[in-house]
Amino acid sequence: MPKDWLSDPFCDQLSENSIPQVACYTFRVKEWEGKVLFLHEILKGTADRSYGIHVARIAGLPEEVTKRATEVLHSLETKRPASAPPQNFPEPPFSSDTPPLKTFLQQLNLDDISPREALAVLYKLKEFEL
Repeated sequence: MPKDWLSDPFCDQLSENSIPQVACYTFRVKEWEGKVLFLHEILKGTADRSYGIHVARIAGLPEEVTKRATEVLHSLETKRPASAPPQNFPEPPFSSDTPPLKTFLQQLNLDDISPREALAVLYKLKEFEL
């Protein structure tokens, strides 16, 4: 039984042949109408490519962020230098504009929290404007 879960880029570098304790698995993926669907089926092995940008879209990251990530990925795949980010590129979520959230997160002691307290933290997080 696995003790840790790693993303596919780590599994690509740690082959099962080099470390017997490593077992790589991935989700079956289907591309449909320009979108990626992660199916409810786990397969032995690694993904055929990175799906990080697709996961970011599903997670709700701003479109400007995923567009920029797509540009950078394309430049890396074609070995061309990426263009400079646009001037109106959104600030990262932990910029100086959100010190209350950053302070709140830094004060959490996740190693010493009950399930009930964790639920209270989630409700508190919903109060922050992102």
